[in-house]
Amino acid sequence: MNNYPQNGNFQVFPIPENIRILQNFKRWRRTGENLNGALMIGILEHFQINNQSEKIQQMINNLQSASDEQIIKMRNILSNSLQFSKGQQQQDYLIDQLKQSDPFNIFPSKFILEYLKRVKGHVSDEAVIPALKTQFQVNILVISEDYEKKAYSILDPKDRDQIILCNFDKCYYVIQKEPGPQLQKCQFCQKQISEDYYKMKCNQIICYQCLKKFFEKGNNTVLCKEKGCSSSITQKEFQNIMNKQKEMEKSQINQSNLQKTEESQQFYKTFCTKCKNRMSSDSLLLPLGCSHSFCKSCLQQCFSLLPSGIATCISQGCKGKFIQKDLDSFIKGQSIKQSQPPSQIQKNESQNLGQYITPSGNQEPVYQCEGCFNYYQQSSIYTSECLHKFCKICCDKEISKNVSCFQCYKVNCGYKLKIDDIQKYFYKKIKGKTFGECANCKQECKIFESFQNSCYHLICYSCVKQIYTEGLNPQCRQCKASINSNELDEYYLPQASQEIQQFETIETNIKPASSCTFCNSPFTDYNLQQDIPCSLHTLGSCCVIFPSNCPQCQIGSLIIEKQKLKFYLLQNSMDRFYFASESSIK
Repeated sequence: MNNYPQNGNFQVFPIPENIRILQNFKRWRRTGENLNGALMIGILEHFQINNQSEKIQQMINNLQSASDEQIIKMRNILSNSLQFSKGQQQQDYLIDQLKQSDPFNIFPSKFILEYLKRVKGHVSDEAVIPALKTQFQVNILVISEDYEKKAYSILDPKDRDQIILCNFDKCYYVIQKEPGPQLQKCQFCQKQISEDYYKMKCNQIICYQCLKKFFEKGNNTVLCKEKGCSSSITQKEFQNIMNKQKEMEKSQINQSNLQKTEESQQFYKTFCTKCKNRMSSDSLLLPLGCSHSFCKSCLQQCFSLLPSGIATCISQGCKGKFIQKDLDSFIKGQSIKQSQPPSQIQKNESQNLGQYITPSGNQEPVYQCEGCFNYYQQSSIYTSECLHKFCKICCDKEISKNVSCFQCYKVNCGYKLKIDDIQKYFYKKIKGKTFGECANCKQECKIFESFQNSCYHLICYSCVKQIYTEGLNPQCRQCKASINSNELDEYYLPQASQEIQQFETIETNIKPASSCTFCNSPFTDYNLQQDIPCSLHTLGSCCVIFPSNCPQCQIGSLIIEKQKLKFYLLQNSMDRFYFASESSIK
């Protein structure tokens, strides 16, 4: 039996690992109990993934005169889906509409049967799959529930001409395949291409290489090759397309470089004093006589506004000076030897930095705070919606100001962080480390006061006590895992002993010290109170036979050893008592 929801038609689920023939696939889509509806969904997904929307349009055109209301609804859904250019978008729209209007997959079933009736005539239930194979030139494989008895070979996910359905637990599933590149054929060179082509108004394709050759020969306009077609493209239109393509490539390169820079910056200890951006020490220039360091862009911006010959530190009030040759070479982008070694920059800038730990193995990742530039583990860092990180110390400083929000420390960011969000974040962190949920009673319990089973679920002290007092089976109710009795004894029995001692302490404070607390014999001239170093108990000479400073304190150790002692008081005369002990282990 599967664990999928009952109303999960058209949803995508992971394929169970026990189905060997599908081990090369990851997901399948449930389509319900109707085989014809599942075939229709499989065919539509096949066309959409392989960018064969013209075949879907043929099916729509064939059923334009259909009068059945459900077929008309399915036809309209397909027509609207073709308004999207990409196959994945068409598929998403189709599935969303069917989820809302046809959760039992009836529309696709009627649509495909009516289509086959108009194309092939009357088709029996057994002939539906062969008819679809010949009509659409595809392979259709339906895996039955008794697949283990049949000699199916492991299926290849690269076979894009095959539609695979599986009958599993009385429902049909369509195996999901990854979409391939959309191939188009150039009408001039007849090459199959997936990009760098121009689609004319008549939907004919011309690749960029063919267009370049035409325009290089001096042609101002390229006409469609089809007879009687007036579609064309001018040289100016083609030039605009190429310019837009270059701009997009530049923006993608810049975005990629920016992303790489942001990813690498979190491991740099050094940063520019002016813009606060982290970068390697080789990308910074250090003036003499101060601990400041600056990047190339900040120096270019500042010294372009200053008269030539001035090479002082650009920090306000600082008397540090640059070496003019090094400054000129650094601004021009030439490699220079720093007047101080790179390690000196790190030494100056790391005075206020915490110890940096590179995460490895199971170690918690370390990030740098944008406020103090110290490094902290992930549990002590708050990440804002602008993706900048702040330590708990800096956040506490802002919280102490009694403000509702504060501006991100990152230069040119401008995002305002809400104090409430920060407080809730750190409260959940603390609570997650302190409190948990008992697997048996589902109540909140303290982690360090609860028993943790080998299944890693927590069981509170009250539930453990109930197991002992009511003789319950020691078991985790959440995952049905058994509990080791020895481990449970080590957790519970010492705490039970402490409870007994605390209860006896209360009783001692209430009762007057006029009798032995162990056997309740009254103190007389013959049964004198003994002088023992115990603040909890008062014993008479009647109980001096026990070899201990305080015999009554032995009960706790006897419980830990799982010895349940029961003392029976047998009265033979007024002044003489005999004690018998019975030991039983259940």
